Amino acid sequence: MLMCFSCNGFLSIDPPKDQLVSSKVFTDEQSAKAALFGIYGDGLSQDPLGGGLYIASALTAGEIENHSSNENYDQFQNHDILPDNVQVNVIWNKIYSIIYQANLIIEGMQHSTELPDEVKAQIKGEALFVRAYCYFWLTNIWGSIPIVLTSAYDKNQSLPNDNGTAVYARIVEDLTKAYALIDNAYQGDERVRPNKATVAAMLARVYLYLQQWNLAVQYATKVIDDPRYQLSNVNDVFVKESGETIWQVMSVGRSNNTAIAPQLVPPSTSSVPSISITNDLIQIFETGDKRLSSWIGKNVTSTEPPETYSYPYKYKVANAATKQEYQVIFRLAEQYLIRAEALAQLGNLADAAKDINVIRQRAEVDGVHFQNREDLFLLLMEERQRELFLEGGHRWFDLKRTGQIDVVMGQKYPHWKSYKALWPIPYNQLLANPFLIQNAGY
Repeated sequence: MLMCFSCNGFLSIDPPKDQLVSSKVFTDEQSAKAALFGIYGDGLSQDPLGGGLYIASALTAGEIENHSSNENYDQFQNHDILPDNVQVNVIWNKIYSIIYQANLIIEGMQHSTELPDEVKAQIKGEALFVRAYCYFWLTNIWGSIPIVLTSAYDKNQSLPNDNGTAVYARIVEDLTKAYALIDNAYQGDERVRPNKATVAAMLARVYLYLQQWNLAVQYATKVIDDPRYQLSNVNDVFVKESGETIWQVMSVGRSNNTAIAPQLVPPSTSSVPSISITNDLIQIFETGDKRLSSWIGKNVTSTEPPETYSYPYKYKVANAATKQEYQVIFRLAEQYLIRAEALAQLGNLADAAKDINVIRQRAEVDGVHFQNREDLFLLLMEERQRELFLEGGHRWFDLKRTGQIDVVMGQKYPHWKSYKALWPIPYNQLLANPFLIQNAGY
């Protein structure tokens, strides 16, 4: 229901029917946590955030190719995204629906007089973190977007676009508050609720994007130095018990371990996968790289002549009642790469190379040493591709934040135009909110 608002759009919807409003939900700890778990289970772990958003952003980045019947995916792949693309509208609606629920929780914690202070602090901190995480996606996909800070949907439906600077200021403010509120320990036996290290990991990523190098190093180091997190064997990175995982979300589906795996893992070893890895991505892996053999599968079709397809295989369990994998949102390897980039920008090439080599040695490829920042930066961008492909929009966002997107996309796509670095705001949203302004070029 939350994914199908049609032309009403998120900014003008009533409170979700499956969620209690803040005046009622927070009279006891159990109901407050149920509202929070709804964000994780029904929001972040399910499509599109549990898979479709990752696939769409990887298609635009040229990491993967679409072989499914989903014509909406073809628009991402060909960089011909239309404002009436169903997937674009679904993604926008879903993210703002999660923000709406987070706002309800934040308001509920502020007004609750019955919950213990430590419970209110933890739940509010998690909601602030989730809101920041959602705004990070929104501004990196669309640029200027409305900042919604209340559950008063009658006010939200007429909010204008806020520029990226204002959105990032809100992200940093929410994360800073969340870091002060959230407990250092995980809530429960698994890493499915964010803890203080999760917020630190997000802050490290945000400060990297903001080019605040010292702060990026500071927060990445907090996570790297935490003894709870250790790089896993390449084959075990995405299992739910991985010591590398900082935060993951558990699917509520009975048969699916993750929302993304059924879209990526072919039903047989001879079938054409719905999504394949591009040759450009395959070619940047070095001989003997364990990530190539473990994270990329290969199918040879039974057709004449046979055709060979490579496909994403980080998540290996398409359907199983037993939960073996959860969707990983933050993991330790990214923190090493964040710190390496920030250190390189600060001129500390030796320590930057050390962090890169930690990742390379785990993949069983030779370490590297550099004399200049330009060469180190080029290898680091390739290392991020090899390590983080089809995760979190990283390649698409990396191309944009480093100013490489026009060069890289222009070489691969003759019809590339600079405005395509941003997706169009969904047409349905423009109809619902006359104060929204469409991105240039659409």
